[in-house]
Amino acid sequence: DALDAQVDEVRRSMGGRWGSSEVFDGVLAAWEQRIRSTVLPGQLSAGDSKAGDRAGLAAAGGEEPARAPDGIQEDALLLASLESKPVRDTILVLAATGLAAAVEGARQWLPPDPAHSIEPGDPAGSGNPAGSGEPGAPGELSAPADAGRLFRAILIGRSRTAPDWERMDRAYEAFTALVQRAAGEPAAALLTLLGWIEWARGRSS
Repeated sequence: DALDAQVDEVRRSMGGRWGSSEVFDGVLAAWEQRIRSTVLPGQLSAGDSKAGDRAGLAAAGGEEPARAPDGIQEDALLLASLESKPVRDTILVLAATGLAAAVEGARQWLPPDPAHSIEPGDPAGSGNPAGSGEPGAPGELSAPADAGRLFRAILIGRSRTAPDWERMDRAYEAFTALVQRAAGEPAAALLTLLGWIEWARGRSS
């Protein structure tokens, strides 16, 4: 259908560059905008997510496909990005903490996509942070290694810091809306993200 065709076009325009620093940061910014602007049940309105998604596509360095109606272009960017494992994992931490902590933590832990790299935010960020344990709250990170430890602790469910539950609820609504329009690998990825949130809520094992 039209959305599947647009996802294919975004995929081609990105050329497998999801793991490059510029693309990675831009795509995560688009996800952040979508999550923050998602309306929760009972709320009357939310900000315009579409403008933020277009900005994310531009920041990611992709060739913007021809404009499509009904938000297809913006949804296509988000759906196509789910084919990247580093993006998928970082979206979970993004939902729980926020953009800055998620992106910085990803730079310390996640392997790059083939032929591209997520550049470390600091020379010490080698993907294998020294030490053990977990830092304080996301806003109190003292070093890239702390961001990496927090990222991993959240991802595997061992963080002592509670997630931002309103953000998690918004992410759940955003994923639910997208999965109704998705197919193939993006749909499977969204179901996995939804399952992770349910697991974080303690509703599954």
